[in-house]
Amino acid sequence: MTSKDGSDWPSSLQYLSLLHREEDMHTEFKAMQVHLQPQGVCDEEEPFVEPIDRVVSHRAKRYINAFLNTNGGTIWCGIDDTGRVLGVPCDQHQRDEIRLSVG
Repeated sequence: MTSKDGSDWPSSLQYLSLLHREEDMHTEFKAMQVHLQPQGVCDEEEPFVEPIDRVVSHRAKRYINAFLNTNGGTIWCGIDDTGRVLGVPCDQHQRDEIRLSVG
């Protein structure tokens, strides 16, 4: 895959590998925490799980807006700010929901 700045990205990423890339004005890394507790709730037997499409949509909106107001860019979900590949655990249905929620 070729990025906005013309540099190549790997076609696949390995869990916990470290990308030798940094965030810039066209690239944003977002680690996704799928299991979220609402503020003030602490129930270990039945933890609250935020749907992944809501997590991605909520976090991505700010960056999508910023990219739309500049020259575009790419948001890489499941990669932390250091470039470590953490992944986003989801099935095909959840991937479809993510596409619909941010598209």
